[in-house]
Amino acid sequence: MFLYAVGHGVPTGALVEHFQHSSQTISHYMNKVAFALASLNEEYILQPTQVNECHPHISGNDRFYPYFKDSLGAIDGTHIPANVAIDDQPRFQNCKQVITQNVMAVVSFDGLFQYACVGWEGSAPDMKVLRWAISREEFLVPLGKYFLVDGGYANTSSFLAPYRGHMYHISSFRRPENGCYDNKQEQINNRHAQLRNCVERAFGVLKMRFQTLREGNMYPFDAQKKIVFACVVVHNYIHREQGCDDFFNPPFDDNESDEGCNAPLRPSTVHQLTLDPTE
Repeated sequence: MFLYAVGHGVPTGALVEHFQHSSQTISHYMNKVAFALASLNEEYILQPTQVNECHPHISGNDRFYPYFKDSLGAIDGTHIPANVAIDDQPRFQNCKQVITQNVMAVVSFDGLFQYACVGWEGSAPDMKVLRWAISREEFLVPLGKYFLVDGGYANTSSFLAPYRGHMYHISSFRRPENGCYDNKQEQINNRHAQLRNCVERAFGVLKMRFQTLREGNMYPFDAQKKIVFACVVVHNYIHREQGCDDFFNPPFDDNESDEGCNAPLRPSTVHQLTLDPTE
């Protein structure tokens, strides 16, 4: 019943009709299953450790190795429709004036969720959510490793953002007029974007698989948060057992190349990016 409800975004009234049980019974077991699945997060949502080796997507591709050899994955936030009390709605409005919760996630290059922080109001900046997770020591970055982030995050030794003021998004590089890189910063940004795209794809797969994450639901907010956790747990379970299923594509296009572009990539360039993000 739970998977049917979250997978197809089925409201309680329709569940009552379909399963021929009272709304109280439906709500009771929806909450019970959501909390039970969410409690499995320590088993199925595993943070990386310092002993993690360089990911095959990087070590096996000379466009990324050795420049990103210490990268463990990517971080980003996504907005999920929320149902909150009227008094709380102003702070849960995101920049599009939609009532949402801001969910931050850490995703491996395999598309597995390694950490998820749920329940933040939609108006909260992504960097604020990340700072909170770090301050509570809920999310730890192994020494000498880092995660890829977009321009909404600070550039530090643990979080590698792209060069500011230079073309970044993958779609921009695919336009005919942008067929070649104008400088080394654009080339690095393109490769950075290709790798970081794993988190965007993971969010896309998660929302495609669980319609309730696209449309929201009317359960109490604590239950809404647990439902997000539960969906992440189920996503990781499916992905670990089945690998790249029908929903999941490779985290980046291995067929893309730099042929014809005029900016060579050197190890020192990524070193500059880490030390001098304002260049």
